[in-house]
Amino acid sequence: MALKSTVNVGDVRQNNLGEKFTVVEWVDSYNVTVQFEDGTVRTTRNSEIKAGSVKNPMTPSVFGVGFYGQIPKKILDNFSKQDIKQCYTVWIGMLGRCYSDDIRASSPSYKGCTVDTHWFNFSTFAEWYLNNEDCLGIDDLQVDKDLLGNGKLYSPECCCLIPRELNQSLQMTKKSKYNLLAGVTLDKGKFKAQVNTLDGKVKHLGVFTDERKAHETYLVAKKQVWKELYDKYEPTLSNRVLKRLQDILSNPRKLL
Repeated sequence: MALKSTVNVGDVRQNNLGEKFTVVEWVDSYNVTVQFEDGTVRTTRNSEIKAGSVKNPMTPSVFGVGFYGQIPKKILDNFSKQDIKQCYTVWIGMLGRCYSDDIRASSPSYKGCTVDTHWFNFSTFAEWYLNNEDCLGIDDLQVDKDLLGNGKLYSPECCCLIPRELNQSLQMTKKSKYNLLAGVTLDKGKFKAQVNTLDGKVKHLGVFTDERKAHETYLVAKKQVWKELYDKYEPTLSNRVLKRLQDILSNPRKLL
């Protein structure tokens, strides 16, 4: 079917996905307002309408669940395009860890992880991420779902933004291969305890005949690493993050 060569107010068109929309306002070729059947209104160009490439920002297009949404004006006014682009990259990665078969196959630790449905909408996630005050004055931050939550759900209540260094240290508590306790590896039939220090080195803590003893030795050393990180980042972290870190320092097993 031949496409119409002109775009007029009142035209009912269809994009390449088969979604119908109505042209509701025409200012010029670069400012045309359309409304989709679900009520979503957006501004586009004449050329996109003619080509059928105008997209509904509320239609899932990322791993079957995520959609871009409509970024609030206050976000566009207060943050740079680079800030929003970086946020989008974080959002894509989060959805991928939960809903990409390839990523889950290569990273089985994410099995069973999900994202709060509100965060399927990138614009909603962007508001949380860009306005988050869990850690101020630090650029290299990561979304952590383990510290405040159960480690399986990405949501505003369960997640916080914390320094990469802190986040990676907290993740080291997971059981090692061979189903040994955290911080323990096999060494010629015995149990070797070791911990990663803040300077990136592996510190050997000793070799034991008892796995539990090796694990307890690891926890003592790990607690010292966390105390150093706590002291380092205390001035920058929010009260809710500090409180949780204090709980872990008083009982490291709470993170296991």
